[in-house]
Amino acid sequence: DEGGCFVSEYNGNDTDVIIPDEYEGKKVVRIAGSAFFGNENITSVKLGTNVKNIGAAAFAGCTSLKSAELGDALVSLDAAAFFGCSELVKVTLPQKLGSIGVDCFAGCESLEKVVYCGDQSSWSLMNIGANNETIDDKLELADGASFVKILYQGNCNANISWRIGGDGVLVIAGEGAIPDYEFDDIPWKEYTDEIYGIVVEEGIDIVG
Repeated sequence: DEGGCFVSEYNGNDTDVIIPDEYEGKKVVRIAGSAFFGNENITSVKLGTNVKNIGAAAFAGCTSLKSAELGDALVSLDAAAFFGCSELVKVTLPQKLGSIGVDCFAGCESLEKVVYCGDQSSWSLMNIGANNETIDDKLELADGASFVKILYQGNCNANISWRIGGDGVLVIAGEGAIPDYEFDDIPWKEYTDEIYGIVVEEGIDIVG
């Protein structure tokens, strides 16, 4: 795996699992699908700083797992990675994370806190699969900034996104120029009655 190695299966007895940065001189870059599937003993897991991917159902059915600290290098969580972790209370998601697979946190009925180490704009670009609604109201930003729940979001083009939060503020983020829309073509037209303010973030050069 990209010159590194991966965790294919866990046969240990530790309840607090720490995935090392390296194993026998090679970076640990991935947790394979179903690697910890159905393990009822582990109560916490902390990933090393080189893990980029957690495979499908890697921790599914770990019914004693209470906390998961995912390393800074993680970019993707595959489908059902933590499915059915019914005692999971807290999970920390790194800034580089770009996708959360279908059913990733489905069945995590005890989840109280999802700490995201990025900012609101980065979260708005996250590719989140279906059946992960459990994280919606649990999200916090690691820097202590308040997180505004996103009600509507979309893209102006490949480089610019927009979102409307529960505070009624339209935020436009990304890089480059917003297209010069006619009113009927504005992507957020159907929500204009719910907009009470507009923020154009740094990186938007020209507003059409």
